[in-house]
Amino acid sequence: MFGKILEAKQKIEEVKQSLDAIEIEEVEMDGAVVIHLTAAKRILSIVLGDDFYEKFSREESADMLTEAINNALLKAEDRGKQEIERVMKETIGDVPGLDMNALMGGM
Repeated sequence: MFGKILEAKQKIEEVKQSLDAIEIEEVEMDGAVVIHLTAAKRILSIVLGDDFYEKFSREESADMLTEAINNALLKAEDRGKQEIERVMKETIGDVPGLDMNALMGGM
């Protein structure tokens, strides 16, 4: 069993490194804000609709951008966790009492 855990930990590190290749798109406010990022939470681009600043005040714009970025980061975090959970199930299956967060390094 210990060998399986070590193998799983190694595979988790490999998955963490591969998360930068998984691209995610988050569209907010009917396309007024589009964020492209990786599952490793690296933002690739933020695209604002042509009339974004016409529709919203400066304060509203800042709030909406903050919310959109936070939503995108949550989506990326969820995708990363899904990838790691998939690898864990493939490697060691479901082990009662095993702390997955400890194996994932607090991801």
